[in-house]
Amino acid sequence: PKPMIKIGEVPLIEHQVRNIASAGIGKIYISINYLGEIIEEYLGCGEKFGIEIHYLREEIKLGTAGPLSLLPETPTKPILVINGDIFTASDFNALFSFHASAKSELTIGAIDYRMDIPFGVINMNGDRVIEILEKPSQRYLCSAGIYAISPRALQVVPRGSKYNMTELISENLNLGIPVSAFPIHELWSDIGTKDDLE
Repeated sequence: PKPMIKIGEVPLIEHQVRNIASAGIGKIYISINYLGEIIEEYLGCGEKFGIEIHYLREEIKLGTAGPLSLLPETPTKPILVINGDIFTASDFNALFSFHASAKSELTIGAIDYRMDIPFGVINMNGDRVIEILEKPSQRYLCSAGIYAISPRALQVVPRGSKYNMTELISENLNLGIPVSAFPIHELWSDIGTKDDLE
């Protein structure tokens, strides 16, 4: 499984567990599906990391937010949700502080992503060129796969069906529930591809 890929000598998921434990979080739920037993066997109950680990077993793939419906009880406080293929040194306590001060129900950890265009970009008005920009770059604030989510925002997650985080965010926005973005400036990498991993 992707979270077991080693970063240096240590599996990615161990880096995540240690980072979460160092933030003072005492209990982790890990959603597992394909080859999940490898993760479960490696991490166990979390005792060696000083944290309590439980497993949410997906019988079918539930997407990035669907596994939240498998939590054994509804949280009473905001929870941290992080994708399993993220390598980061993010300050989770700063995320939670921001989440509280913004009076948000769902806070998206966000990275600044820049796309460099290797050509001159032409702006037109009809068939007339009005401007040419030499190799411009565009910047976007993008989801980092890290979230602080309050119980109210979780209420829309359907039980036992595929549901992605983008759907959870959109549904909360449609309901008028406050959603914020928290800029992440620390080390962050998605190891979704071989190039990203390297």
